[in-house]
Amino acid sequence: MTNRGREALWGLLFVSPWIFGFVVFSAGPMIASLYLSFTEYNVVQAPMWIGWENYERLFTSDRLYIKSLWVTLEYSMVRVPLVIVVGLAFAMLINARLRFMSLFRVSLYLPSVVPLVAASVLWLWFLNPQLGFLNPLIREVTGWSPPNWLRDPDFALYAIVALSVWQVGHTMMIFLAGLQEIPRDLYEAAEIDGCGPIQRMRHVTLPMMTPTIYFNLIIGVIQSFQAFAAVFIIDARRTGQRNLDLCRLSLPAPGSNTSKWAMPRRWRRSSCSRSWR
Repeated sequence: MTNRGREALWGLLFVSPWIFGFVVFSAGPMIASLYLSFTEYNVVQAPMWIGWENYERLFTSDRLYIKSLWVTLEYSMVRVPLVIVVGLAFAMLINARLRFMSLFRVSLYLPSVVPLVAASVLWLWFLNPQLGFLNPLIREVTGWSPPNWLRDPDFALYAIVALSVWQVGHTMMIFLAGLQEIPRDLYEAAEIDGCGPIQRMRHVTLPMMTPTIYFNLIIGVIQSFQAFAAVFIIDARRTGQRNLDLCRLSLPAPGSNTSKWAMPRRWRRSSCSRSWR
């Protein structure tokens, strides 16, 4: 065996654990899920091939699916730009060399390590119109009567977005890592050329941060379409009505006959909505 073949063999040997994990835990379940979407399957009995029937029903008979898809798109279009802008702004702020900056970094990152369930319960109290902190403060300062943020369909979506922006710490730290990889020589050259802070950000920071921004953009879109826990706790359990239908998971209404949900072809709700009546 040649040296090149021996190196290739060792390379495959070293990457084999990753290949095994990818095939078993990622690619395999994805292919199995794709196959099962064309079948009638209730876990107990063997899958029965029904072709495009599930997809036909999803796009033609399920009103909640289209609604949940549009709400999810709206949620993503509002949440993702806000998370990127706020995360980048915080990262640039904590990247400055100032006193007590470590304490400031911890304070900005701390909300992101709070479990989502605990954060959602905290948000319920914070936005409570009678017992919460925000509404009495607004009434005391401005005299304006604020809405019930979680029950009003015009504000419920933005209340969930605000919770996501509050937990922007992970995105901020990724941006901070990207900022610290930018060579200082570029900023010094820009200063010599007479660039001010805004011009340095426009001509140095943003171009050099493009890969990091793109990464956070992709991750943000994925997270938006996977949103479930906060909406489930805040919207369904608290308000008792469907202010939000996100493209994530379909649950039977409380007290409904769960036997109707045994087979995928008998679903009364969309497999892409989180909806309680």
